[in-house]
Amino acid sequence: MEGIQTIELLLFMILMLLVILCGYLFFGQESEKKEKNGMNAKNLKLSQRQKSSATRKGARLISLKTGKTEKIEKTMWYIGKDMGNDYVIRENPAVSRRHGCIIWKDGDYYLSDMNSLNGTFVNGNEVREGEKFRISDRDKIVLADEVFEFQEYEEG
Repeated sequence: MEGIQTIELLLFMILMLLVILCGYLFFGQESEKKEKNGMNAKNLKLSQRQKSSATRKGARLISLKTGKTEKIEKTMWYIGKDMGNDYVIRENPAVSRRHGCIIWKDGDYYLSDMNSLNGTFVNGNEVREGEKFRISDRDKIVLADEVFEFQEYEEG
């Protein structure tokens, strides 16, 4: 019985060493690649563009139909008729429950269609499902038959 426990303990220790070795090989190579590219977490110098994008621009969506204005305060901001959205469009059967999403990433805003029935458009250009379409200040956004203006501003 004691011999079996010793063998089990040895097998367990060998398994743990293999796990540690695999982790080192996988994560160690990633770390070395980052260091070669100047991406060491201890010594990271931001470019001028990265510095400016680190300060988030403020943004809002304005309904041209109702005048309703909402600040976009999340990195993923959903629009649709379902009450769980960040911007709710009520009593419009043409708008899908979760129609679109405004995404803030790397200092820019993007619009995605969430498989809506009646489409999403930016300045007349269709945004296809799964596509991230870059949007900027004063862009006209159309969700089904609802028209909005996207505005950016400097947060101070």
